[in-house]
Amino acid sequence: ESLQENQDATELIFKNCQALSLDNVESFLEDINSDLDALTIHNCQLFDDECAAKISEHCTKLSRISFTGCCKVLTSVGISSFIKNCPNLKCVTIMSTESDDDNDSNNNDDERSWTLGDDLFASFLQRTDLILEQFALSGFENVTTNALKHFLEHVGSNIKVLDLSELQAITDEVIEKVVDTCPSLEDVCLSHCKLTDQGINRFCAKCRALQSVNFSGCQDITDDSVIALSTNCSSLRKVQLSWCVKLTEKSLDALVTNCQDLTFVDMSQCTIRHLPFEILEHFSLQEIKVEGCKGLRCPPLDIANKGLESCRQFLKKCNLQSLCRMTFLGNQGSGKTSLMLSLPTMSQSVADTSTEGVHVGTWRPFKSGKESIDLGTDIQKKMLSLTVDMWDCGGRTCLQGVHPLFLCEQALYAIVFDIHDPFKLESVVSWMLLMRSKAPTSPFIVVGTHADDADDRQELSKQVIQAVKKADSQCRQEYQAEIDTLRDLGQEKCVESRVNRLQNLVENWSKLPENVYFVSTLKGKGMLELQHAISETLLDGQLFPHLAEEISNSIVYLYSSILQLRENNSVLLSWDHYLQVASDAGVTDADIEQTTAVLEYKGCILVLNIPSSQHTQGPSKIVCVNPSALLNCMAGVLCETDPREYVPQFVKAGKVEKFWPTGARPNEWTLRAAIDDIVTKGLVRESVVPLCFQIPSLLDEEELQNIISLLRSLGFLVEGAPKGNYDVELVMSQYKSCSVFKRYYVPLMTKLPEELKDTTVWPSSPPDGTIQVGWRYKFRDLVTVDCTKMLIGACANLKPSCEVCAYWNSGVILKVGPVTVRMSRNNSTLDVIGRCKVTNGSKQALNMMWFVLAKFFYGIETLLMNFKGVCPMVLVPIIGCNRPKHKPLYELVSDYNSQLSHHTNYRWFIPPAALDAEEHAEIPSDTVSWLANIACKSLLYISYHADQQHEVKLLKQSLDLAGFDCVGDWILAGKTGQELNEKRRNLIAGSSLFLAFITPQYLGWCRASQEVNKALSHTKPLVSVLFDKSTWDSEGNELGALLKNRGVCLDLSAGSGSALSHQYNQGQVNELISHCYGVLYGTGDIHPPEPPRTPEHETQVLNNANLESSTTVDIRTDTAATKAKKSVEFSDLQTTKTEKATKDCELDDQIRRMAASAVAAAIAGATAKQIANSKHSTPAIKAASAAAEVAQAVVDGKSDAAAQAVTKVAKIVEDETSRVNTTSTQNGSATRPAPKSTTCVLL
Repeated sequence: ESLQENQDATELIFKNCQALSLDNVESFLEDINSDLDALTIHNCQLFDDECAAKISEHCTKLSRISFTGCCKVLTSVGISSFIKNCPNLKCVTIMSTESDDDNDSNNNDDERSWTLGDDLFASFLQRTDLILEQFALSGFENVTTNALKHFLEHVGSNIKVLDLSELQAITDEVIEKVVDTCPSLEDVCLSHCKLTDQGINRFCAKCRALQSVNFSGCQDITDDSVIALSTNCSSLRKVQLSWCVKLTEKSLDALVTNCQDLTFVDMSQCTIRHLPFEILEHFSLQEIKVEGCKGLRCPPLDIANKGLESCRQFLKKCNLQSLCRMTFLGNQGSGKTSLMLSLPTMSQSVADTSTEGVHVGTWRPFKSGKESIDLGTDIQKKMLSLTVDMWDCGGRTCLQGVHPLFLCEQALYAIVFDIHDPFKLESVVSWMLLMRSKAPTSPFIVVGTHADDADDRQELSKQVIQAVKKADSQCRQEYQAEIDTLRDLGQEKCVESRVNRLQNLVENWSKLPENVYFVSTLKGKGMLELQHAISETLLDGQLFPHLAEEISNSIVYLYSSILQLRENNSVLLSWDHYLQVASDAGVTDADIEQTTAVLEYKGCILVLNIPSSQHTQGPSKIVCVNPSALLNCMAGVLCETDPREYVPQFVKAGKVEKFWPTGARPNEWTLRAAIDDIVTKGLVRESVVPLCFQIPSLLDEEELQNIISLLRSLGFLVEGAPKGNYDVELVMSQYKSCSVFKRYYVPLMTKLPEELKDTTVWPSSPPDGTIQVGWRYKFRDLVTVDCTKMLIGACANLKPSCEVCAYWNSGVILKVGPVTVRMSRNNSTLDVIGRCKVTNGSKQALNMMWFVLAKFFYGIETLLMNFKGVCPMVLVPIIGCNRPKHKPLYELVSDYNSQLSHHTNYRWFIPPAALDAEEHAEIPSDTVSWLANIACKSLLYISYHADQQHEVKLLKQSLDLAGFDCVGDWILAGKTGQELNEKRRNLIAGSSLFLAFITPQYLGWCRASQEVNKALSHTKPLVSVLFDKSTWDSEGNELGALLKNRGVCLDLSAGSGSALSHQYNQGQVNELISHCYGVLYGTGDIHPPEPPRTPEHETQVLNNANLESSTTVDIRTDTAATKAKKSVEFSDLQTTKTEKATKDCELDDQIRRMAASAVAAAIAGATAKQIANSKHSTPAIKAASAAAEVAQAVVDGKSDAAAQAVTKVAKIVEDETSRVNTTSTQNGSATRPAPKSTTCVLL
């Protein structure tokens, strides 16, 4: 019926017609169009030779015949009938292969077999007029090589499409014959044949007109074959190479690069790891199939399977070769956002709102269509794809303490200022110094905005450049002065390390700009010049070497994985996780440092150093895989928007439904109160933190807690703030771990008190019986010192058990056990000072202070590692803080390492390198490791049975409050197997004291013996805490006997209650704490080098010493004398007494100069004191003037003039003293003899 309805059909297809037999053919033969052009017989198992003869005799005008699937009863005879009867035949397809849509699945393999041999070709060879254009023969094992070659010689001259797939007869020899016999070949399929590189190379060298090839399943061919194919056959449009398992991304790269007309590539199941970036510029390519390429890393397989467009979008993000960061810095309202919007398109743009955190955009200077830049010079091919990742950083003041963390080296910076800003010079210098705090070697340009009129601004440009050069010169001078001082100290490793760091910093500072670019985004003025300047700067290979270096595949794969992590809303990775991701991407351990540096230069990741909770491991590293998201999170917390504006915007954006998808939702008043805490008080609830994040997607709970933990480690959020009310409406189901009432200080909001109000927590001078030590960090300028706001907060978070006694904008006072620590900022200095009451000898108090302070020094040094350009000088007060004199730390360290006999005295200036005061241990060059090693001296390992975990938790709280750092099984949660055992052994080895919590269960526990023996193998002091001593004295208890013999036993059994309700006897706890203090910090005294003195006493002693020195001359060599002067002075003025030297003129001059200097110093000191005490300015000014005359006379070497000036000073002081005393007597004050001034005593 169908045939009768379509008698004019020119193409007839019988597909899966299992009943198609001779009877059927005869029944409808007359209904078939005799002018039929194409016939297809697919999988018709009853179609035999007679059927073929009937149809071929009826349809003699056939030009295309196709027999596919399984036609098992059709033989060469049946096929030959078509060859003989159809003179117009041009296309012949005979394929025994099975297709996916074969629906006869009931037959076994034997029933489906179809066999043809060499006799198939006989009918072809008999015809001399046959002109075949397409021929396909596939899947027949009995076809021989010779027969096939003979056939091709006869009919190959006109063949354009040839399919000889799955034929065992196809070899390298045959396809070489194909080249010679088929000169018109355009489409060839040789899939699943035994071919090698040699045969394919010869084949494609001659078949240059090929447009389609299929070598799928040829598993012996390699990339060499495809490279040769793409080189010789550049007109290829379709290439199929699936299941060629030896082919890699090199093949795909060659095809995309050399074949510009390519539209389709199938490399499924190949060993491809990435798609070439050239497909971004290959506009004819329409499809790439990479199904089953499990090793595909860039893009990931799931993205690649979505189609070519998805691949291109991913590759645009992943193209690292020509990626560079450009960051816009400047005050709020300076025009950074408008400038960034205008720069790529040259359009007139004015931003509607200012940037809160960071806005990221992309600019391709040489691939922007009509806006492409023409520099008038040839540009390297790979630089044509230059991609500039533009960061517009918000200019709010509170953000200036955050931005340096996110800057990257080898980036270009644009410092933007408003030409109408009255403080523009200060602004430019400030942002330059801030930029250099993290990226000191990066180049920068200066851009003045709002230049709408046509005024000449040469003078303004000159002023800005002069201000920049002046600030640069001052920084260089300060660094060079320290370098020169350190170089005179000798060849100590620590000093050399410091000198090398400073020298490298100074030598590699970026070149200063020569001029300022003035632009108007409103009128488009100056934009073209700025575009050219930026482009020319970025093309400088010396400034941006990472753009010239080739990016390895492993780096590309790693960045591809990072992009996937971003898609999954990941922001932070632990260092171990990052190493695992890098290893999976093929980055070796040897290359991990270089790979990480490249990704940081490109701005792809941010590596942050934070203090480790276990100081023995050194700093911890956190890798931020989405820096812009993290910056926007932090900027969101620094909320300065009025809650009356913020909350309606929050609600309008649908964030209430986003954070509270179900259940009760907070009303606007609750949200306003929570935001008002931030804006007005600088306090933020933990549950409000995620509400502030300016990122589009929700983070999972684990990621949020990781971010909050990082913000605490950085000092961005500071614990210890007063708790808020329990507003149940702020509870979020997806963030159940976020506390509703816990609040953090946000120090960058500067809402803390300006000054320390309660001075009783830190008296101006140490109370009686209290000693004091500390360090001072001196920063180079007032800009980089801003990072100390977070440094102070980070130190406050470093030890959670410490008590925050006071917290104000520029400092904090902490109580850590018996040690009180003050960290305060004053101008460009940060003081970290500790005080401790001496109760059991000064040695214990000193060690205790240094071990506590070392934690904070370690934290500061670790966090400063995040700022490559910040290198503060560390100064040490010589005697605590009772004298204003400070000495550089590295000078003290150098002296300590060289003076083996006086190292005990250094305990008052620097942390002990060894616990025993009699032991001298050299301080290493790595100060962070040195401080970390000291910081872990108070680490206690508590060994206990799990049945007493609650009682141990309570004991730990008491020990934490006493200043100890306790570790145990509670910090190993989540660890199992070998990893758990290894971590436990490391904790024991890194502790300073082993505390065994004794109970009957513990004494009978096999693991307890293992832990005790591990502690003994590391010579750790043992303390047995007898919580339950019922079986302590029982016979046969080997562990108990071992603990008795090798350690100290302390009773802790007098408490009452069980589990978390247990109450320890405080006296026994205090005894335990006291014993631990003695074990860890020692006992006895270390006497200070000299006691604190009043200014009068110091001046008197100094004068006497100088008088004595007039008869004792130092005749040491220059070297020895210089070394002595650089050593720490532990007494007033110790000089080696020698025999009197011969009195000659030179010696007299030396003595005279020494005496004159002593007198001048005494006069200056007394005058300064008089000026401080005087309430009248006139005598003070006169005394200062006369003192200056003394100093000048000494400098000039005029002894008579100096004597006259001294007399003048004395008279002024005496007159003023007499006048004050007279006034006091007249006012009714108690009369007493007028004291003589210090000046007169000295004279």
